[in-house]
Amino acid sequence: MRLLRLEAVAYGVLRGWRMEPAPGFTVLLGRNESGKTTARDAVVTLLFGFEPQTAERHPYRPWRGGGPEDGEGEGRLVLRGEVRLDGGETLAVERVLASAPRGSVVRVEAGGRTRRHRLRNEPLLAGRVSRLLYQSAFAVGAADLRMFERPAWEALEALLLGGAHDEAFEPAARVALGLEREAAQLWRPDRVGSPEAKQLQKRRSELREALREAERRAERAREALAAAEAARKAREELRARREELSAQGERLRRLEAMAASLRRLDELRARAGDPVLLEGLPADPVGELLRLEAEVEERERETASLRARREALEEEARLPDADRAALSLAGVVERARRAADALPRLREAAEELALRSRAASEAVSAKAEALLAPGAALSLAELGAALARIPEAEIEARAADWEAAAEEARAQAGRLAERRAVLAEMAGRDSRARRPWPLGVALGASLAALGGLLLALGLSTAGERALAGIAASALGAAALGAAAFLLAHEARRREPSLESRLEAELAPYAAEAEGAQKKAEEAARRAQAAVRAIPFAPALLEAPGRRLAQAVADLRRLTGAAREAEARHKQELAALEEALAEIRGAAQSLVAAGALGGRAEDADPDELARAVLARYEAARRAEEEARDARRRIEALEDELRAVRERLLAAQAARERLCERLRPFGDDARRAAHEAKERETAYQAARQLEDALFGGPGQPSLEDARREVEGAVRSGDLPWTDERRARLAAELERLAQEERAADEEYERRMSDYRDVASGPTPEELAAELASVEEAYADVCRRRDRLALLLSIVRRAEAAFREAHRPDVLRRASHHLACFTEGRYDRLDLGDPPEEEWERRAVREALTDGARPQKAEAALFVAGPALALGGADRLWAAPPLSQGTLHQVHLALRLAVVDHLDEGEERLPVLLDDPLVHWDRGRRQAALRRLAEWSSERQVLFFTCHEHVAFEARDLGAAVVEIEAG
Repeated sequence: MRLLRLEAVAYGVLRGWRMEPAPGFTVLLGRNESGKTTARDAVVTLLFGFEPQTAERHPYRPWRGGGPEDGEGEGRLVLRGEVRLDGGETLAVERVLASAPRGSVVRVEAGGRTRRHRLRNEPLLAGRVSRLLYQSAFAVGAADLRMFERPAWEALEALLLGGAHDEAFEPAARVALGLEREAAQLWRPDRVGSPEAKQLQKRRSELREALREAERRAERAREALAAAEAARKAREELRARREELSAQGERLRRLEAMAASLRRLDELRARAGDPVLLEGLPADPVGELLRLEAEVEERERETASLRARREALEEEARLPDADRAALSLAGVVERARRAADALPRLREAAEELALRSRAASEAVSAKAEALLAPGAALSLAELGAALARIPEAEIEARAADWEAAAEEARAQAGRLAERRAVLAEMAGRDSRARRPWPLGVALGASLAALGGLLLALGLSTAGERALAGIAASALGAAALGAAAFLLAHEARRREPSLESRLEAELAPYAAEAEGAQKKAEEAARRAQAAVRAIPFAPALLEAPGRRLAQAVADLRRLTGAAREAEARHKQELAALEEALAEIRGAAQSLVAAGALGGRAEDADPDELARAVLARYEAARRAEEEARDARRRIEALEDELRAVRERLLAAQAARERLCERLRPFGDDARRAAHEAKERETAYQAARQLEDALFGGPGQPSLEDARREVEGAVRSGDLPWTDERRARLAAELERLAQEERAADEEYERRMSDYRDVASGPTPEELAAELASVEEAYADVCRRRDRLALLLSIVRRAEAAFREAHRPDVLRRASHHLACFTEGRYDRLDLGDPPEEEWERRAVREALTDGARPQKAEAALFVAGPALALGGADRLWAAPPLSQGTLHQVHLALRLAVVDHLDEGEERLPVLLDDPLVHWDRGRRQAALRRLAEWSSERQVLFFTCHEHVAFEARDLGAAVVEIEAG
């Protein structure tokens, strides 16, 4: 397998980092903390999945969130890569870890076909090498160059030395160790410790001795139990005799009480007499008679009281004529009430509307003073009439026309001014460009000045001979200047007038401006004609635009508001007068009907309204009181009838009771007392008979009489005090003897419990049989474990011998290359962890002490070693740390070769394993790795530039790592 591409989108410090290593030997160079170890772990994760499988606990959780280009969120780990298998097939891999791992793999076969599979957290290839073995043998750093850790050693043993190919099975060495432990827990021939067989033998001896002792205790318990049974029988006999005498005494006491109850019953029946006379009488005749007499008196008093109340209510129910007359004018009074209720509102509204009317008139006056011409005086009506003659739409249209015409006139005047300025500027430029006379004047003046200058210079510096030439030159220059001046003057005289040309150009613009001005003046006259009915101020008429239309609208609005306020004020005054008329009319009607005194014409309206309403309310109250009195009379009549009925019923009940009491005497009250005493005796006799005779478990009255008469005839009755004393003495003697027998029984039972405590012989015999069976089972299990241990040990030794030579041969070759021939042989002793575990088991079974951990059983040899003729050395103490690292690296590379034999060759990741090597052995190791990379891909991580340069000289590709 070759890693073609690795892209760490978000993995620890690597963000957006991409690497494309060479197929063979690649050196990844980076400073400390640049991400070399992170990149190595990213390769392992790409091949075998995330560990741990949650982003929160993963050590390479991104520091600044996930990759932005694919929308990964904060804290997600994202890896992408591409590998090519040894068979030529290409795999594109993506792994993402958020709350759970997910990913995908796309297979690109040799023919170009692709297949996509979902990848959760499974390894990329399901092979013999697990993640643990890969990290221990294939991904090696300087700190890992020692003997394999115990988990890695067991996994390696499972593949090479133990023969297991499934992680679900234990390695053979651990299986053998477990069998040894289990066998030692069952049985040991040296009888050291406490194995299960030894414990069962001890328990068997204890149970046999306990069984013999239990049989002796059982014999003594039988004797004690027989004695206790004899004491119990004696106690039961005494108890039976005592209970018999107690029953006899109880019977005599019962018969004596029964005889007394029979005598009392006969007395009560004699006092009650004939029970037929008591039938139908109340339980308390005296109380009932007194109650009926009191009820009759009470009902007679209630009847008299109700009659008096009825007469008073009949007087209240009569309504006076004045109140009746007032109530007949209910409609008139109701209208007066509504008028009185409306008076405050009407007065307040009238006052408010008066204020509003004055305010509106004042607003119209103020607005007119501001808008009209000085001295113009128009009343509100005149102003309103004048405004009504002005059409609202017409004045707005004419004002808008004037605004448009004025705007057009201003625009035309502006365009005329602009054009005049433009033409003036153009004329100035043209005159300067075409007219030659200014230039001629300037040239003539210049030439004349030049001639004068030459003449002055010649006179001051030249001799006589040159004076003639200079004078000639000066005269020539002056002549030329004069000619130029004359030509310019003639051109100026012949040029047309500038003002005439400007007037010709501006004539159209002036005509348009004049026409626009005339239209504006015409529009102003039309607007002024529309409002001539109102003398507006000259300022408004001079510019009759929107301000004039707005002035007309304001005056129309204010005038309308003033007229409306005046009209509403008049309406409220009319409503107020109408309300006052209603109140006076109601008062006159009441006076005319005799329900109200005085005169209604001159009274104050408010006082008059209060008097009318008060009189009507008084009449209504009187009518309500009369109506209430009639209702109470009706209710009183019903109550009076009910009281009369109750009175008649009470009188009838008293007569009936007196009739029933006549057999007991002529006087009703004495007869009631007699009847009550007889009823009391009769009830007492019945209660006594019900309590003593005829109930559940009780004899009937006849049987009780016969039993009592029989006891009297036999002499058992009467029950004297002497006989009671003799019976009590006998019972006390029997009770003492019973207590003594009870104490004897308890003493015997205590003896029995003492000897019968502990397990029974049957229980001990059953437990002994169970222990015997368990001991036999331990022997059978011991023999089976011994057989299994022998089989496993033999199979383990055979399989180890099949794989060890190839691993050691390859490791020796690597070591010889690293040490340049100093060491050419590497050997292994027994697996140290296995031997250590065996000793730990043996010593823990003896004294519980745990031995110290043994060192690795590594041996090296070679031509350079000759110590006492021996060719084997103990590896750890005599060798330097660098040499030990070389031995362990050789062993790991050999394990890699052996594991990949016939399998997919996985990339090897080396993280600065040469840090403790000298220069010569380091270069030898780099040469060996360069040769070895022809068979598999090697990724070498280092922070040393000289190591990277040395590897590059040997053909390695160098990739620099910079954290994203």
